[in-house]
Amino acid sequence: MKLLDTSALIEIDRGDLERAKRLDDEGRHALNQVTVTEMFMGIEYKYERNTEAYREAREQLERLLSRFKIIQIDRSISIESAKIMSDLRKIDKPLHDLHDIYIAATGVERNLELLTKNPGHFRNIEGLEVREWKEY
Repeated sequence: MKLLDTSALIEIDRGDLERAKRLDDEGRHALNQVTVTEMFMGIEYKYERNTEAYREAREQLERLLSRFKIIQIDRSISIESAKIMSDLRKIDKPLHDLHDIYIAATGVERNLELLTKNPGHFRNIEGLEVREWKEY
């Protein structure tokens, strides 16, 4: 099982069928609940509520999300997030995006390889295996 961050999920949503098929062939993969929030934020920013386009975008996103296991932020992920933030601060490389911290902590805590278009966001996080989306 792999963990996808928001940037990788957006690529699937935009039609990267080759990598989506490869993921599907491997089995079910995971998302952190933060990625779900970020994807719905995209719809909220792009569409006017209660329009047909808004409803269609939400339905399409729900179909996409149903392909993944959604991992909630639990106590162990919260604790790992605190460790990551502390470790990054100690090396003067703080990551100010709490969403990325939660995603990284999920990968570390659940021992999941992270697929992302933005590997640089995660490069200083000890114990996190990161693979760039285009190399997958």
